[in-house]
Formats: sequence, structure tokens, C-alpha cells
Amino acid sequence: MLWHKERISLTVAAGTIAGNTGKLKGVVEQFIVTPQDSNGVTVDGAKWDLEITDKDGDVVECYDNIVGRYDNRVRLPVGTDTSEKFKLKFSGVTSTTTINIIIKVLETTQ
Repeated sequence: MLWHKERISLTVAAGTIAGNTGKLKGVVEQFIVTPQDSNGVTVDGAKWDLEITDKDGDVVECYDNIVGRYDNRVRLPVGTDTSEKFKLKFSGVTSTTTINIIIKVLETTQ
């Protein structure tokens, strides 16, 4: 088993931000989102929405009205034939300047 950990840091402007992951292949096993203030402190009361889309623009995962840090175990396949990027689009973000994301992927080998 090979594990890959992807770290992404996005700076929020006017409540929205979008960014891409690196190329991933396998199954997303864990997804962690941490909104932080300018001092790097987690903002427990920050609200946010997130839409994850694949290379074709199809929504593969959606999170609405989440408050504070989010840590979820998921089984989201990515890049079944080739490595693929996800687009992360945050909206409705309150009380935060940076969103840190950690994605843990169980890589598939063929």
C-alpha cells in the first residue's frame, strides 16, 4: 500500500476561493479542512461551503454549511485510469483568512 498526502493552503478573498489539487490517483481516504486566522489559529466559528469537481467539471463531493475544522473519512475514487486533479471551490467563508486542506490518498498500482 502506498499513501500520498496532499497539502493545500488557500487564501480567502471576499468569502470565496478556488484551487486545484495536485495529480492524484487512487482513493481519497481522509479529507481535513482547517480554517485559520492570520495568526495561524483555527477559527472554530468559521462557516464555509465546498464543492469538489473532477476534470470534466462534474461535482463529485459537496459540503454545505460546515462550521470550523472538518475531518472526514471518505472513499472517493480519483484518477482511475490516469492521475487526475480535483478543483476545490470554497464559498460563503466567514471569519477566516486561510484555509488549509490535507487530503490523504491510498494510491492504486496497476
